[in-house]
Amino acid sequence: MKEPASLVGVPTSASIAINDQKWGGFWHYYGGFLQDAWKLSPNLTLTYGFRYEYTRPRTEMHNRQSVFDLAAQTLVFSGENGVASTLFRADDTLGGVSNRAHYA
Repeated sequence: MKEPASLVGVPTSASIAINDQKWGGFWHYYGGFLQDAWKLSPNLTLTYGFRYEYTRPRTEMHNRQSVFDLAAQTLVFSGENGVASTLFRADDTLGGVSNRAHYA
C-alpha cells in the first residue's frame, strides 16, 4: 500500500517571492528603568524599582501599509480616505509601567 505524500513528509508544492522594493517603515521605542537596593540587615537586601516602555505606532514613509478592517470587510490603506498614517492610535496611557521587587 502506497502512503499519501502528505503523510510521509514529501513536499507537494513550493513557491518563492522576490520583492525588491525598499520598505520605508519605522517606529520609535522608548524605555527606561530606575532601580535601587536597600540593605535591611547583613543577610537581607531588598531590590526594588520600576520600568516604563512606550512604542509609537509604526509608520511607512510612502504610506505602503494596510490593515484589514473586519467591521467594513475592506482593506484600509494608511494615509488615504482620512485614515492616519499609523493605521491605529497610540496607547498614551501609563500601561507601559511595571514594577519590580526582589529580596535576597
